[in-house]
Amino acid sequence: ARVPQHYVTSQGAKLGLWVPTQVTGRRHLTLSEDRVQRLEELPGWTWSAREASWNEHFAALSEFCDREGHSSPTAKYREGSLELGTWVANQRTRFRAGTLSADQKERLEGLPGWEWDPRSAQWDDAFEALRRFAAREGHARVPAAHVEAGVNLGAWVNSQRQGYRRSTLGSDRTRRLEALPGWTWVPHQQHWDEGM
Repeated sequence: ARVPQHYVTSQGAKLGLWVPTQVTGRRHLTLSEDRVQRLEELPGWTWSAREASWNEHFAALSEFCDREGHSSPTAKYREGSLELGTWVANQRTRFRAGTLSADQKERLEGLPGWEWDPRSAQWDDAFEALRRFAAREGHARVPAAHVEAGVNLGAWVNSQRQGYRRSTLGSDRTRRLEALPGWTWVPHQQHWDEGM
């Protein structure tokens, strides 16, 4: 019974406009209990289309988690007709803006692997892989094509050096990298110095 806003019946009735009028009538207590009950008996009836949509997307994300083992679909990922990747990004935006309800926040945080800032979590995962590499090898000079724990660590390290040169890395991340044994921002310079 979730009728699209612009839906018009074959007889010309603007059903898409009639439904919100019933919702407003219930909210203002002008809709009789009999009519409330009759509407609630319709399959899929909801008094809040926004809440129903949120629940539908959340259910799809839960199924995605069960199937994939994580809660981070790609930005353009679709689950049937639902733009699930966009919806997930919107929930993170709503969280930062403080417009996500406590119940919605709690439900999302209950999903496996849920992150409010997935880029930060990915950085932490890559840093942990680099830390393990440095502990094992005695230095943080990763070969360009090296992969560690599923992370293309050589490319990631290079990306951190580029961020440092562009002043986009951030002081906390800079400090964490510099604390690793053998870390250098200019590996070619260090190789040259070691050759002297």
